[in-house]
Amino acid sequence: MKLNEEQINAIDLFLEQSGVVYVDYKFEILDHIATEVEELMAGKDLSFENSLDLILKKWEPKLKKSTASTFGYFWEMPEILMQKARKLYWRKMILLFGTSFVFMGILLLIKEVLAKFTKNICYLLISILAIQFVGYIKIRLSRQKTTFGFLYKQQFFAFFFMYLIPTFTLSTNEKLLEKSANEIFL
Repeated sequence: MKLNEEQINAIDLFLEQSGVVYVDYKFEILDHIATEVEELMAGKDLSFENSLDLILKKWEPKLKKSTASTFGYFWEMPEILMQKARKLYWRKMILLFGTSFVFMGILLLIKEVLAKFTKNICYLLISILAIQFVGYIKIRLSRQKTTFGFLYKQQFFAFFFMYLIPTFTLSTNEKLLEKSANEIFL
């Protein structure tokens, strides 16, 4: 038995009240709950309300509010979203640190060439900062809440300063890069 729009809206309202506001997972969870309710209604000949109550009891532990040190204890969201956000976060961090180490390794191998292109590196880092800032503003102004947007807002200032410090250092003292590279490798 297919659910009508009013019944789907009832599930959607429940998810909103439970804190499932990120659209990328909200529709997936809504689909799972709706499918389970439809199967229960068809299989056991129960009403929508009774089927929904049974299914929501099953989902209750997954929709319980949770916090994590990964994002700070004052951010509270349903457990299922917290698990998915943490998984996405750590995947992103491993990729970021892996590429950072590879990039730094390449830069250290070509330190002589690097000293000649300090201004170009500064321009590249400033461009990356600008793109990040535009992305941050775009996500802030967006009406749709997504898990990616949540993570981006959480990490924006850390990544911003990660690029800002080397840019500032390179732009204020080009000789510093040459001097430190020579001291480390000679």
